[in-house]
Amino acid sequence: MDTLMIYWFRYLGKPHPPTKLSYEATAKSLTLSWAPGWDGGPPQTFTITYSTDGNKKTIPNIPESPDSTRISYKLTEGISAEKSYSVEIFAINSQGSSEVVLWEPITTP
Repeated sequence: MDTLMIYWFRYLGKPHPPTKLSYEATAKSLTLSWAPGWDGGPPQTFTITYSTDGNKKTIPNIPESPDSTRISYKLTEGISAEKSYSVEIFAINSQGSSEVVLWEPITTP
């Protein structure tokens, strides 16, 4: 009797960076959206850093959404009218971090 054995190999690696960055700005919030890159195999989370006028905030451990094709996250802390914000994001998993990607500077109305 011949036995057929099938092996599955799963490559694990660092996640790819988020793509298709977009945003919606109001006087009191920034809603950021992106498409996640390949997760590298293990579960990934996202870290956003934003700054204005020398004040910098980091939001770690943003999970993937159930609709893994697009993720949105609303920032309200430290957001105010008529300010320009620098915003960056990267993905992270147990194998490492993706490259950092940046939104164009975002100005609130």
